[in-house]
Amino acid sequence: MKKLFFGLYPALLLSAVSADVVNQISFEELDRVEKEVVEECVTIKPGKEYNENDIDATIKAIFAKGFFSDVKISKVGSTLVIKCIEKQMIDQVAFEGNSAASDDVLKNVLNNRLASGHLFSTYVIKDVVSDFQMMYRALGYCSAVIVPKIIRRAGNKVDIVFEIDEGSKTTVKKIIFIGNSIVNGFPYSRGKSFPGLIRAAVKDGRAGFHAEIINKGNNGETTAQILAR
Repeated sequence: MKKLFFGLYPALLLSAVSADVVNQISFEELDRVEKEVVEECVTIKPGKEYNENDIDATIKAIFAKGFFSDVKISKVGSTLVIKCIEKQMIDQVAFEGNSAASDDVLKNVLNNRLASGHLFSTYVIKDVVSDFQMMYRALGYCSAVIVPKIIRRAGNKVDIVFEIDEGSKTTVKKIIFIGNSIVNGFPYSRGKSFPGLIRAAVKDGRAGFHAEIINKGNNGETTAQILAR
């Protein structure tokens, strides 16, 4: 019996030390989010014992709402203080330096992922910048540089300005096809070869670009000979 008593004693002591009681709960730093939204996440009740598990559960539940960037819980006297740092909200989104792509085209790429009233997210901004770069490459501006500028505003809000340097449009003046008889078009005419078909598509506008197409395929050449050219 004595062994059983002393074996349980440390656990009982730990429970007594970790348990606590508060008389009231207060909330700090709330601005846009209503207090009731946070209150429903709190598992700790005034006048009742709570422990670290209750604190962890409360913090996780508050974070799960998706409105906060940080949550801290502390005890001041007999009051449990829950400090919730709200995520920044987007006020305005603007573009500077764009001419090849209009604001409407850029907003279409945004697809409402960043807009006034939305929560600010650096991850979404990275995705948007990547999509802008893909769009500019499709327009022929392969050297376009997009830099997002974040402007802090009052009320925990931010403006996002995408500073765009489109650079010069990339153009293709000449495409040269080098190969053996397959490229040359054998046993068909050169007009029916792959380079010939591309040339025809460029000429009638189906290719979507303008460039000189040159067929330098030679019948009977080996790979070594082609590479030597």
